[in-house]
Amino acid sequence: MKVLIVEDEKLAIERMQRLLAEIAPPVEVVGSMKTIKDTVTFLQQSATPDLILMDIELSDGTCFDIFKQVAVTSFVVFTTSYHEYALEAFRANSIDYLLKPIRQVDLQNSINKYYEMKQQFVAAYQTETLQRAQDQIQEAWPVTSYRSHFLIKQGQRYKTVAVEDIAYFFVDGRLTYLMTWNKTKMVINHTLEEVEKMVDPGRHHRANRAFVVHKKAVQGFKNTLNGKLQVELYPLIQKEVMISKEKATEFKNWMRE
Repeated sequence: MKVLIVEDEKLAIERMQRLLAEIAPPVEVVGSMKTIKDTVTFLQQSATPDLILMDIELSDGTCFDIFKQVAVTSFVVFTTSYHEYALEAFRANSIDYLLKPIRQVDLQNSINKYYEMKQQFVAAYQTETLQRAQDQIQEAWPVTSYRSHFLIKQGQRYKTVAVEDIAYFFVDGRLTYLMTWNKTKMVINHTLEEVEKMVDPGRHHRANRAFVVHKKAVQGFKNTLNGKLQVELYPLIQKEVMISKEKATEFKNWMRE
């Protein structure tokens, strides 16, 4: 851990250094600043220390002026001979407030508090970072929730049909139907455009303006003279299922997946 001492009295600096030498785990004193000006310059030009032991009354003012001139991102422990600054110190987000003369046990407790708070900050940062990464992944590769059932109205009653039980959807006149594997045809209250967005495109394909078909429902297909594909479906339907020349390659690629 790297520690910066902000103290204007030489004897107090030396005492703090002796106390820090006995701290566990060991700490490294990266500097000792005696004035507001020197401290601001250090924080602007040097690597950010982990912890600052900061005397409140300095030769050129109180240390709170430092916070007005530079962003202090280090953890701070304030030291002083007076109680009167306690409230202002805690408003500056300090982790502790030590009265002089500072005892070894009190300094050790402050150091321990630093490690506890650092661990909490790291855990919070990791959680935030993980959430941000998950959000970015979700944005790049959105996970879509597809419809698992369709609600069917039959007279005054309603029933549900599982998507896995549906071979294909098709339009006939002004109505949209589904066809189950057991050859049951039912009207659904959705357009084919809506259905296309509701089902998994890995399993279902918009063959043309009249059909959305399940891959397993495709029994076969063949080329026609004009470059279109004629598709054979199961269950058999008395409607010609044609795929345009422009969509033929896309359909073949989907069938290969």
